[in-house]
Amino acid sequence: MVRSLGTSDARTAKLRACQLYVASESIFSTLNATPMLTDAQLARLVQDFYGLILDQENQGRLTRGAIPNDIRERRVVQYETMAARNREALACNRLEEAGFVTAQMLNKQGIKPSSLSPAELSQARQAMLRAGIDVAEALKARHEG
Repeated sequence: MVRSLGTSDARTAKLRACQLYVASESIFSTLNATPMLTDAQLARLVQDFYGLILDQENQGRLTRGAIPNDIRERRVVQYETMAARNREALACNRLEEAGFVTAQMLNKQGIKPSSLSPAELSQARQAMLRAGIDVAEALKARHEG
């Protein structure tokens, strides 16, 4: 931030410099107090992911016909395993395991992952791991009948 103090008088310059400093501090305080990733954005991120996966699975059900019982049983185990892996990743704080899907869903919302702070990106990854558990359990339930 560059600004001329607009004076050659030392006393006036000192006063204006102080005012400029206070004004710039309030701007930075406002930016720090307002997180880039809001609760509404996180909720939308999770809802979009959940909706996308369940819609894709449903489209497959509508277009592929009957699912043989042995395949259905394997899918139940697959989704059970996915939920367990996501739970373990969440419990061990391995948030990077949701990195790819988080980046894709953020980009879908027009948010560049590189524009987020490390804490905000971790928050989004954590939300996606939780959503992954919920989605895997929902898909498992669909295949259990």
